[in-house]
Amino acid sequence: MVFAFIENLPYSNRITGCVNLRTGCLIALTVSLVLRTVIYLCYFFDATSFVYDFLLAPPLPWTNARLTLEMFLDLVGLTADVSLLMGCLNRDVKHLEFFSLLMVTVISCYLLYYITVFLLCQAFIVVVVAVIILGTKVYYFLCGHSLNQTWKLGVTDNNRV
Repeated sequence: MVFAFIENLPYSNRITGCVNLRTGCLIALTVSLVLRTVIYLCYFFDATSFVYDFLLAPPLPWTNARLTLEMFLDLVGLTADVSLLMGCLNRDVKHLEFFSLLMVTVISCYLLYYITVFLLCQAFIVVVVAVIILGTKVYYFLCGHSLNQTWKLGVTDNNRV
């Protein structure tokens, strides 16, 4: 069982708008995988280092450590993506619980990471990037969490008005 505080978080079967939760989670998963592919290509071509160092000026001496940490968190996020995919396709609550646990861990780590980066750089762009990335990760988590809680209650994942 996932930690009790995750189980007690609010959920809604209308969080994905006009599509049902399962379809909404699969759409969010697709977007997440596309964005992860772009991030990995940026890591491969070292474009993110240039962009971060240009925006955060002066260049950070710990770029390799930062990229390694970001890559590790993205790989944990990729594991969460696969868990959501398996949960959606197989209608398996255990995979969705694992997804929830991983996403709470990733969100917490990214929050600490961005606070640290902001304290070291004191660049406003870090706050903007953090709000965008953490906001999308929280929404993604809430979609999967809502699907998990809805299926646990035995309720259909269709939106009701």
